[in-house]
Amino acid sequence: MHIQLSYRLIVRDRHGHTLHCSPDMPAHSFVQAYVQGLRALFNQAAEANVRDINNDLWSLRNPNTGSTQPFRLTFPAASDVGGILIGTGVTAVTMADWKLDVKIAHGVGGGQMDYAATVIGAFSQAGGDAELTVSRLFTNSSGGQITIGETGVVCLWITTLGAGKDFLIIRDVLPAPVDVEDAQTVTVVYTVKVSV
Repeated sequence: MHIQLSYRLIVRDRHGHTLHCSPDMPAHSFVQAYVQGLRALFNQAAEANVRDINNDLWSLRNPNTGSTQPFRLTFPAASDVGGILIGTGVTAVTMADWKLDVKIAHGVGGGQMDYAATVIGAFSQAGGDAELTVSRLFTNSSGGQITIGETGVVCLWITTLGAGKDFLIIRDVLPAPVDVEDAQTVTVVYTVKVSV
């Protein structure tokens, strides 16, 4: 049995016609906070020294405690602090990454994209494969072209102090940057697949 993570980008024009659809690209991109979160889950104990997207260190609350919300990815529209995020950065991924290199902010101003909600897809199983997807739609209403160079996934986890904090768990630099013109959309889809 093995687990694989892949991602793809789909660019559409204002009428919904597909202009670009990348193949499923392998994501070799889990970063340190992901492993620390897994350790908290496996250990059913608080996990110290986890760096959030503001470069602050926190202790993750014990997953066995009420209102923990471990690895929550459901972020609403207009939220650019968590869920699937996009950026213009092209700096190589490192295990110590705690944020995107250059995040594209939510909005309609220059260099911004309108963030829809992060959507968790249905579980599916066929033969020896089981998978789920996490996706997010972004709309370019900035008036100019925006070039995407990186994607990432940020989750929410409640800390031992009871505050919800956001932690980068996945970051990928695209093999080739993707241009999104004004009035176009791009959908980023991450797929987690388990195969026997």
